[in-house]
Amino acid sequence: MSNRPALTSPAHNKFAIFSKFAPPPEQTLVENDVNFQSNARLDLPKHERDAPQVVCGVPSRLASASVLRTPKFENMNLAALLIPPSLDAKQALRLRRLGLAALSYALTVPVLALTWAFGVLPAAAALGTASAYLAINLGLYAVIRSGLNLRFDDPSLTRFQILTAITAVMYVVYQLDDGRGLALFSCFVVFAFGVFRLDSREFRVITLYTLAAYAFVLDLLMYLRPRAIHDVRLEWMSWLMLAVLLPSFAIVGGRINTLRRK
Repeated sequence: MSNRPALTSPAHNKFAIFSKFAPPPEQTLVENDVNFQSNARLDLPKHERDAPQVVCGVPSRLASASVLRTPKFENMNLAALLIPPSLDAKQALRLRRLGLAALSYALTVPVLALTWAFGVLPAAAALGTASAYLAINLGLYAVIRSGLNLRFDDPSLTRFQILTAITAVMYVVYQLDDGRGLALFSCFVVFAFGVFRLDSREFRVITLYTLAAYAFVLDLLMYLRPRAIHDVRLEWMSWLMLAVLLPSFAIVGGRINTLRRK
């Protein structure tokens, strides 16, 4: 037998060339269906021809737009937007901890609203405190997200966050006309965020700052707002209770942090 290739006719060569550029059968069926529907609509009256097509009760334009936009909404995730997957694992963990702190701030906003509704806290002080909460969290998020926190000895900024929160608490305590002893209990909630990050020495520094800040608030109240103090002895008794409980909390927190590191 001869190994010479079989000769094909010119018609067969043309068919092979055109078959390369021919659309697949599925596309041809879809195009024919679309053309059939278009031709069928031409036979309708003008007012029916101009009306938008409805598929399953939804206009065709809206249906096609919703189909095209659905993947975008499915892929949108607020957590992934705030903490992108490409971010460093440690930085992502710091942002999650910041989110927990921001949630604690958010839970105190209704309490501020209630104190204003009961006439205990002025409206300007409540709005100013809520605005300060928002500014603090947005600023910390920007610093951590940009990586500026890595330049500090404490990349998690735990000390700064606790000191800032204590300062905000003292501002609210100063603005309150009554119930300052109850507001001071939020200091223990703030201290709880440093249990796994701060050692005993850092806890002692923050405790001294808290006691000094509250003593300063009492002095300001006695000189600038004496009517807000109903009993000076009770106010200083609150300071004494804080001076006893906070060091105990600091010792326990420092011990927990030491055990965690071991």
